[in-house]
Amino acid sequence: MTLLFRCLSALVLLLLPLTASAQQVNLRGPFNANAMSSQDIRFLQGVLALTEDYDGLMNGRFNDRTRQALDAYMRRELGLDRYSFADMRPLLEQFIESEGPIGWKTVEWIEDEMSLVLPAGLLTEGSTQNNDAAAVLEGPDTSLRVAFTDQGFDKMRDQHDRLLSNTASSPEAYTLRRDDRWVTAILHERDNQYVYLRSDRIDGIYQTVRLRVDPPEQHRLQMIASSIARGPGMPFSVTEGGVLWQIINGSPEPAPVEPEPRPRVGPAVGSGVYINSTDILTGARLLDYCPEPRLGERRLRRVAVNDELGLMLLSNGPRSEAWAPIGSERLNHGARMRMLVPGANDSLTERPAQVLTRGNDWLAPGQARLEVQSVPGSVGAALADDRGHLVGLTLSGREIEGPDVGNGREIVIGAEAIGGFLSSAGVLYEPRFSGFSRTAPAPLQEALVSIQCD
Repeated sequence: MTLLFRCLSALVLLLLPLTASAQQVNLRGPFNANAMSSQDIRFLQGVLALTEDYDGLMNGRFNDRTRQALDAYMRRELGLDRYSFADMRPLLEQFIESEGPIGWKTVEWIEDEMSLVLPAGLLTEGSTQNNDAAAVLEGPDTSLRVAFTDQGFDKMRDQHDRLLSNTASSPEAYTLRRDDRWVTAILHERDNQYVYLRSDRIDGIYQTVRLRVDPPEQHRLQMIASSIARGPGMPFSVTEGGVLWQIINGSPEPAPVEPEPRPRVGPAVGSGVYINSTDILTGARLLDYCPEPRLGERRLRRVAVNDELGLMLLSNGPRSEAWAPIGSERLNHGARMRMLVPGANDSLTERPAQVLTRGNDWLAPGQARLEVQSVPGSVGAALADDRGHLVGLTLSGREIEGPDVGNGREIVIGAEAIGGFLSSAGVLYEPRFSGFSRTAPAPLQEALVSIQCD
């Protein structure tokens, strides 16, 4: 295996042009993204896109998405929560052995107006369409078409809506709607075509790229789509002498890394629920109990807080394979539901609850009062309807001490206000099956988490 790996390593390094050298790093020390060049980071993002862990842009910046993708791979394939540069060798080995014979390279055309990374062994540049902002690449078994347009908001929105309306029956659909970016991705079962549409707002104008592949190669689509950019592209290669170059050409048997001391994790202080694979929704009052919350051994950072609604979004926890399906039931007077509070060892406390009233002057829009038997750590507990969908979240975390625990009064907020909060925070919270995601909707209880504090 070692000989094969070295031979294939040489092949890939010949296919991938190398740039200026970098300083030697300790491959057996803790992973530190600051030691990597932008070119190495972009290469790593492309490799992780092929494993279906990374679904961001290949921009050469080690952002949260890149970190979460690398963490997910290391945890799933190697069982590691902490790792060194040397531990990345199996990831690069997998890429070299599977993709080395094909070869990937950055392709530029239309007078360097756009660039993307393509499998060089499968596609060659073909005829250019009459439109100066479009190009076609042809191969023996597939074709790929890319086009760029500059649009105002209305035309951009109509193009995305039209793509969705024309493929309403497609089971594979991915959408993202933010102020600065719109994405629509569709797999046409009938035509066996994949269409990817992305619009980025730049200086008040939406720059839209449209990619169509026929027939699609599912595991390579994310990498191609992520790499599309305006202007000349960065080479898709490792930096000569850089970190990835050293991993490929270094010792295949890294010395064991002494584990860091495990941080002390205190008792549960609240609850939360995964809204997507990375973001956890909970009550803002959690910070009154704990300014630095944790999920197990992972420190959580605040993504968004709305004190008026009483909601908070946390991230940086372990990537979840289960999202909470959000329901539509309103918190009307007399409505009955269940309060779910996660505990230790995958335990779950369930309490019947009933809405008392809503619309009081001292309550924010979307909030209501709930009658429920209180449970310690119930701030951020989920309210479920009879289908198991998330229809509300507890905010006050009221606790009644003593052996005679009776009915408490909880302040809660409904799904409609939750959806507005998540939209304002730019969070994709509607679970959809997609080639861009490894996660899928799951029963609510599987998306619940218990939040701790030191």
